[in-house]
Amino acid sequence: MRGLVVATTVAAAVAFSPQNQQAPTFRSGVDLVHLDVSVLDRDRRPVKGLTAADFTVFEDGKPQTVTAFSAIDLPDPPPASVAWVRDVAPDVRRNTEAADRRLVVIVMDDATIPFDQPMIKSAREIGRLAIDRLGPNDLACVVFTRDNRNAQEFTSDRARLIKAVEAFEYGGRHIAVPADSPGFQLAESNAFYQSIGTLARVAESLADVPQRRKAVIYVSVGVPADIETAAAPVLAGGTGDEPLGRGEIGPMLRRIFDYQRDTYRKAQLANVNIYAVSPAGVGGMDQYIQSQRWQGRFVPPYETANNYADFLTGIAANTGGRAFTDRNEFGTALTSIFQENGSYYLLGYPAPNPAIDGKHRRVEVKVNRPDVTVRTRSGYYNAKPREDEARAAAPLTAALSGLLPKADVPLDVMAAPFAIPNKVEAGVAVVLTVHEDLPARPSRIIEDVDLQISAFTQEGVQRGSQGLKTKVTLRPGPAGTAEYEVLSHIALRPGRYQLRLSAKTGGQTGSVYYDIDIPDFGRLPLSVSGLVLSSEPRPVSSPIDPIRAFVPIPPTARRDFASTDRVTAFARIYQGGRDPVAATTITASIIDSNGAARFNRNQLMTVSDITGSPAERQLRQTPQQDMASVDRTVDFRFDLPLSTLPSGEYLFRLQASTARGSVMREVRFRVR
Repeated sequence: MRGLVVATTVAAAVAFSPQNQQAPTFRSGVDLVHLDVSVLDRDRRPVKGLTAADFTVFEDGKPQTVTAFSAIDLPDPPPASVAWVRDVAPDVRRNTEAADRRLVVIVMDDATIPFDQPMIKSAREIGRLAIDRLGPNDLACVVFTRDNRNAQEFTSDRARLIKAVEAFEYGGRHIAVPADSPGFQLAESNAFYQSIGTLARVAESLADVPQRRKAVIYVSVGVPADIETAAAPVLAGGTGDEPLGRGEIGPMLRRIFDYQRDTYRKAQLANVNIYAVSPAGVGGMDQYIQSQRWQGRFVPPYETANNYADFLTGIAANTGGRAFTDRNEFGTALTSIFQENGSYYLLGYPAPNPAIDGKHRRVEVKVNRPDVTVRTRSGYYNAKPREDEARAAAPLTAALSGLLPKADVPLDVMAAPFAIPNKVEAGVAVVLTVHEDLPARPSRIIEDVDLQISAFTQEGVQRGSQGLKTKVTLRPGPAGTAEYEVLSHIALRPGRYQLRLSAKTGGQTGSVYYDIDIPDFGRLPLSVSGLVLSSEPRPVSSPIDPIRAFVPIPPTARRDFASTDRVTAFARIYQGGRDPVAATTITASIIDSNGAARFNRNQLMTVSDITGSPAERQLRQTPQQDMASVDRTVDFRFDLPLSTLPSGEYLFRLQASTARGSVMREVRFRVR
């Protein structure tokens, strides 16, 4: 697997397409050079309405002919009428939702940001502001430069992105260390290499998704790269300004410059703009460095605020981005970044020298408008594309290996964890919807489906894999898209995973990714399974046998229903641990897109209800609701009153509460 977070650790609404606007399809490889270009006026506002005739492109000083052109204008995200519309992500993921989306990578530099609470607080603020600026069709991920255990792969789920940003902590490196510390150079160089190397690996991974806008927001104080020190000769006994045994600073800085050049090369090759935002604040680095000296700590001569800022400026300028340093207010910076990446132009021209020689080609773009600033990559390297190991792998494995899912076969997926009695592992019920183009079917046909599910940690370690070969019977029908569901499962221990699913049918393969948290049902005092929906009439599906052991109803990944459909919600509530069982209040509510409660009902489950007879006991309070309890588990079923709801978007919320706390599950659905 080569996800972005995974790639940086060694060391996935409908896709947006502006109305009446079609982005060009660029030929692959280096025969056509493609650029995304931002044109800004004096006030740094995007200049719109330009045509191909307004642009002149130079490669190595010679004008080129623009043969592909498109103007892209992504509107600002509309204000949500109510918080849940923006903040609650759909529980069904689609592999088609990644197509043509803007990709934003938030790099949290926990390798070099020092142990300074104001800087750490500001770094989290910058990350939150970036997430707040995301549009409904953007995909973002959060990457750390040192410790990626809390990182987040590409998603539109704001809650997951914010959780990752809030997990940012001091990474373990002091900007200065005690003079008698034996690991000075190793600690310094490792932190610097981790920071720069992460940017290089991010750019390298993004090279796999060309022809779309890609921006990296680098939240960092930078690296103190000083050219003079790097060029100075090595003194065997030190420079006089540093303790003995530290004379390797020059070579270390030269290696840092080599890392920088490699990062520039990879970012330019991938057409990635890096925007650097420093959390240090006005004068923050100067103050911090001075405070270290006052404490008697050794501070190398290259550790200056200017060197840190120069690095951020250089990394941005050489990749078509911008650097924001020496500021205490970050909202304006993030607004500028998203404005620049929301309105831009895609240009393509034939490579004048298509030789694969690895040499750098200098690129310059001019616009025939006065007083404008043009931002794009400064060049590219005509290098041989990286070998893709997945091409030689089996089709299912190849479909799982990409940074973004493969949409050759449109797929939807829903996954929900349930406890397995007497086991630490949970059973994850998986519903995969396949949308397959088929010829006319005069009679029933049987489709063979080959499914593979793999689970990875944020460190890229595979923790489980499950394969399934099944058959689905399709009714007679006209030519067109046939939709059917495949039911499967995978057993996983408690933890945080990304599920990567691939399906092969009709000679084609597709993949889809799904982030999931598995609770420790046996230990938590109160927890709830996944919340699943079942509908009548039932979708065409494979047998329920793979998940019948822990899900008593046939779940569906459908979330769009007719008012005449019969839809049932199901979840299982657990009380684990050794504490006595507590009375539980279960609240079911339906909220519309204006925030109005269309349905709300509480049900108190007493201790005797929960710990009573081992046989299921039915408690029917209303015709729409029944609950059954077995030992320390309560099964919840609820029939959604679709016939009483006007057409529109809704949120179904299930909340279980005891004196020790509460847990909640939410599902979005639509009534048509």
